[in-house]
Amino acid sequence: MKKIFITIAVISLFAFAALVFAHGPEHKGGQDNMMKHGCGSAMMHEMTEMCQPMLDQKFLNETKDLRKQLHDKKFEYREAVRDSRTSPDVLSMLEKDIIALKEKISEKAPHTAMKGCSNCRCW
Repeated sequence: MKKIFITIAVISLFAFAALVFAHGPEHKGGQDNMMKHGCGSAMMHEMTEMCQPMLDQKFLNETKDLRKQLHDKKFEYREAVRDSRTSPDVLSMLEKDIIALKEKISEKAPHTAMKGCSNCRCW
């Protein structure tokens, strides 16, 4: 009976250790993990939520034409990639145009938005 108990305890210990190490050194959870992904503090998020609808609508109104141009340029790029006759110079030019449009949109983003956030996929 004692051997069974010790065997179960050792297996449980190894299983627990495997779970802990499976997350790796980056897994901290909580605030550190939230900040790493660009979410900001909870209090800042709550304060921003109150003003965000007005800022979002203003931002959307101001960038309507730019976002339409970006959408069209992305479509043009995808069609160019699909066509085997498209030269790399054309693709490069389209990529630069897309980057320029994204930068223009980002410049108009309200100060509460996370400018330059690589995890944000708003446009």
